[in-house]
Amino acid sequence: MLPVLRDGQVREMNESNLFLRIEGYAQENFTTETLAYMLETDATIRNGFLDLLLSGRRKLRRSFRSCKIETQPSFDLGRPDLEITSTFGHGAKIFVEVKTQSQ
Repeated sequence: MLPVLRDGQVREMNESNLFLRIEGYAQENFTTETLAYMLETDATIRNGFLDLLLSGRRKLRRSFRSCKIETQPSFDLGRPDLEITSTFGHGAKIFVEVKTQSQ
């Protein structure tokens, strides 16, 4: 079981039960939760995603060797779809906004 943060709540998630995690979600939330699940459970996907986002920023990329992923955290200025927080070093953060059917 992995600890997962969703809407600010810590929950235990069985890695093999993505369907319970996404049951009843709208398409964008479905996509966000699916992406978060893949990033949390597959190091190859997580590393490729972070390599893409942090291309050309080697020092910052190294700080994300270990990270925590939260879906839809709340802040005074809004609610990003994903927050990726480095747990190695200085706690850098990446915010990701997921869009489906955008033009």
